[in-house]
Amino acid sequence: MTNQNLPQHFRFISPIIQVLRSLGGSGRSSEVTDLVIERLNISEDELEDLLQSGQSRIKNQIHWARMVLVKIGFIDSSQRGVWSLTEKGFNTDLSKDDLLSLYHNRRQWMGIGDRKQKKEVELTAQEITDDVENDNLQESIDYKADMVEHLSREKPIHTQKTWANNFHRAFG
Repeated sequence: MTNQNLPQHFRFISPIIQVLRSLGGSGRSSEVTDLVIERLNISEDELEDLLQSGQSRIKNQIHWARMVLVKIGFIDSSQRGVWSLTEKGFNTDLSKDDLLSLYHNRRQWMGIGDRKQKKEVELTAQEITDDVENDNLQESIDYKADMVEHLSREKPIHTQKTWANNFHRAFG
């Protein structure tokens, strides 16, 4: 598998780590996103490529990459709107081979067992969106809806009700 076969958001994993290191280990969501875009010289045309929700495809992919980093223990998600490297994230460099391995083992780090086992994954809407800042409310709503929709497709039927309950409990 080549890098071109990896999901688009994987290209942002290492730059997020690099930006957070340059900031001393943590930064606000918008600050990290802007610095990753700057570091990668993302063009205005790329930034203007929007999802159906109206959100920037690039910013959406950066948030997906952040979710991967949370799931593998590189970013702590305990403070809303702040991305903080864990000790593991601060001290580990991911090679291209590491990213390929990470992708191939995604069912394991996402907490999803063999399809036959239909292992339930307990993610709340808060865990998915704790990095989105209050001043980006519409973008936040679109992002939450996209994340919940995508992740609910990955789950067995019996967990979809859990997802819906968590989403409604968190966001009314």
